[in-house]
Amino acid sequence: MTLDTTTLFASVTIANFAGALIICAFAAVLKPMAQETRRSCMMWCAAISLVGVGCILIGLRGQISDTHSIIVGNALLLSGQFLKPSAITLFHRNRIKFLSLPVIVTGSWLLLCLQPFFEPSLLVRVAFVQGLMILGNLISIRMVHKGNREQMITPRLLIVTLLLEIAASALFSIYHANQPFDDLMGSFGTTTTTIYMGLVLVAMMLKTVLIPAMALEWMQVKFRKDAWQDPLTGLANRRAFEREARDILARQGQCNQPHALIVLDIDDLNEANQQFGSPMGDALLRLLAKICRQAAPDSSLIGRIGDDEFALLLPEANQSKAQALAAQICHTMKFEAARASNNRLRVTISAGIYWGWSGLPLSEVMEIANSCLRKAKRIGPGLTITNHDTSKVSSKPRRLLSPFTTRRVDAA
Repeated sequence: MTLDTTTLFASVTIANFAGALIICAFAAVLKPMAQETRRSCMMWCAAISLVGVGCILIGLRGQISDTHSIIVGNALLLSGQFLKPSAITLFHRNRIKFLSLPVIVTGSWLLLCLQPFFEPSLLVRVAFVQGLMILGNLISIRMVHKGNREQMITPRLLIVTLLLEIAASALFSIYHANQPFDDLMGSFGTTTTTIYMGLVLVAMMLKTVLIPAMALEWMQVKFRKDAWQDPLTGLANRRAFEREARDILARQGQCNQPHALIVLDIDDLNEANQQFGSPMGDALLRLLAKICRQAAPDSSLIGRIGDDEFALLLPEANQSKAQALAAQICHTMKFEAARASNNRLRVTISAGIYWGWSGLPLSEVMEIANSCLRKAKRIGPGLTITNHDTSKVSSKPRRLLSPFTTRRVDAA
């Protein structure tokens, strides 16, 4: 088979429909796929199919009317091109964005085709269509880059593929600007058009592979994230917290730097569940997680280590900073819970703090903080107890008054 422009154009058309079929079958067969990922794949199928139908109409130039070949064919081509950014945002963000773009772009094309200066000029049509193809790919690249928070490999490869399409469109536009033709068929046999078709074909085949591969990689990332993340709050679960905390404490021990561990517990959470229902308890846990994220320094490690227990590991924090952070979190939680429930819900937080310089293992550090927390809860709600490490594990705890407690306790 001769690798000429006509053959490549037919291959591009076939590749679009084959790619749509492959992606559609992949989305239908793979059961564990998330719904947003499945919908994104189906939108990719629709976009690629529109491009394929547009290619068929353009390829029938001379056999059907120019209205169908030029106007309708390119309208479908542009609609499919600008449906891709919506598919990308649906994949990454679980919501459709830019859905009006295909309508706006196609409408602009149809309006220009009604102008007497536009349709007869091949150069103007090529510049307009290829310019919009470049714009659509640039929007897609931006959305892929912005949505790739997990730094996956397949989205980066998709960006390279879209850049390849941009290069092809730029090459085709520049060639027609320097070598004007009266009709598109006049440029079909040229080497530049053959290269253009070859680049488009390669890009289409790569997208057919990369879109399912991106869905598979995202599933792996999600499974891995779920294994180390608390599903309710989005914080690290106990296993992830302990794994990261061991590494942090090892580094702190080597540098002989101080560190603090705060363990927080929502007082009487079961009573709130019984009185207002379990959704209220879940809302309180999510609220405490949000407050911890906002209040804690960027260098800190936050995790949900129990049903209603949260832990914050603060590298290089002194005792006063740890106490101030615990007090801030307790006060903010009390205020936000009261505000959200119209003062029907009074929430207090008990806290236990370990602070020290010694290179104790994580298990001992957590045991000391938990011991302080248990003592705080025995004495009464809304208390913070700290243990100042003086190189002895059994150093005497000190009780501190949380800023909103109604019970005054003198420091020991």
